[in-house]
Amino acid sequence: MKIVGVMPSLSFIKHLLNSIIFHTGIMIYGRPELYLIMNPALYTHLMCDRKAGYLQYRASSVLFQILFTSELLTKLPRKAILPWISDSSTTTKSRVKKIHLIDRDFMYLVKITPRRDIFESIGPVNKLQPLWYFVRHHMTSRRKRIIPELEYWIPNCGPRLIMKGINIFTEFGDLTPHEILLIFQYFSSWPEYPMCSFQASMETALLKMEPASDDFDKDMEDTSFDTHAIVDDLDEEDSSTYIKDDEAYHNDKSK
Repeated sequence: MKIVGVMPSLSFIKHLLNSIIFHTGIMIYGRPELYLIMNPALYTHLMCDRKAGYLQYRASSVLFQILFTSELLTKLPRKAILPWISDSSTTTKSRVKKIHLIDRDFMYLVKITPRRDIFESIGPVNKLQPLWYFVRHHMTSRRKRIIPELEYWIPNCGPRLIMKGINIFTEFGDLTPHEILLIFQYFSSWPEYPMCSFQASMETALLKMEPASDDFDKDMEDTSFDTHAIVDDLDEEDSSTYIKDDEAYHNDKSK
C-alpha cells in the first residue's frame, strides 16, 4: 500500500506511531510506503539527535527513528504548496531562527516506511507498549539521570547499568534512539521486570487514555507549518556516552 499526501503537522506521525504501538489504523494492513510533503522543520524534528534542543529531541523523535526509516527524496518549491506562509515575525531569537532558515524556500518530499526488523530489534509484540511508555516517561525531561530513574523501578540495578557503560551522571537526553532502545532491552530482560512497579505505572497511564488517541505526547510542541516554532538551544556541553553493545547498530535506511 502506498500513501501520498501533504503533512501539515506532527499529528499524522503521532497517528502512525500509535498505529504500530497499539496495532490500529492503517498499520493493521501491513507496511505501507508513505510519500509525504512536509516542512523542513518537521523533518528536522523527526530526524534530530541528542545534540538538538529539548523541544526538538523528544519522545516522538526517538520512537519515530526506532520504528520507521525515512528518506528525503527531493525538495519542492514552497510557493508550489498552499497555503503560502507569511514571514510576520521580526523578534525571533537568532538561535531559533537559525534552525528554521534551513531550506525555508522549500518543502521536503520524504519517503517513510515502518522498519522491517521491528520485532527483531524490540522483541515480541507485547514489548511495544512498554517501549512506548518507557520512552515517553523518561523523555519528558532530557535531564533525567538513567540510573536513579531505573532504580526507582528496580532498586539496586545500578551496577548492571554501570557494567554496560552507563555512569551515575548519564542522562536520557545524552542517548541516541538506538541507545535508548538498548537501555529498554536491558531493563525489560531483568528477572525483576515482570513484577516491578513499571508495569503498574504503564497500566495506569493506559487507563487514562484512549489507545488510539493521537494525544500520546501532549507536551510535544506541534511545529505545524509555523517556521518560527520555538526550539531550545543546542546544548553546549559534550555529554557523550558509550554503551557497550554486542551487536553493531544496523541502519536499514538503504533498504
